Amino acid sequence: MITALSPGLLIRTEIIQRLKADVQLGDLVANVYPGKLPNNPQRPFCIVPTPQGRPAWRDGTPGGSDLTSIVHVFAGPTDSFPDAEAFCAEVNAHVVRILSGLDLVTDNVSVGAHPTLDQVIRDADEADGWHGMVNYDVSAS
Repeated sequence: MITALSPGLLIRTEIIQRLKADVQLGDLVANVYPGKLPNNPQRPFCIVPTPQGRPAWRDGTPGGSDLTSIVHVFAGPTDSFPDAEAFCAEVNAHVVRILSGLDLVTDNVSVGAHPTLDQVIRDADEADGWHGMVNYDVSAS
């Protein structure tokens, strides 16, 4: 059962659905995956792991949850985007936009997400690859 004290799976599912439904992001990334990747995923792609949650105590009783996580972006150069670093930065900007609009009430859980940091670094596993990250916090009650 999803509750305000443990809404991590609900939040991840909602974020994945919103990322996949976004036309602008869909034009850029091949897929959006939960924490586990298939063998040889097609780049560029996003990974959305389950957020870490901490019960929020209000007035001495559990009153929701504060969560944090990261949306990961993996890309290499393509014919359309030979500069993979700039490409990751563009995808990050779309993820920030989508997460900034995440306010929902479902299963009696009210959720609001707030991007907190975005970064692009070299992907150590791929010589010409880049890794984008968008950190976000979520409040659930």
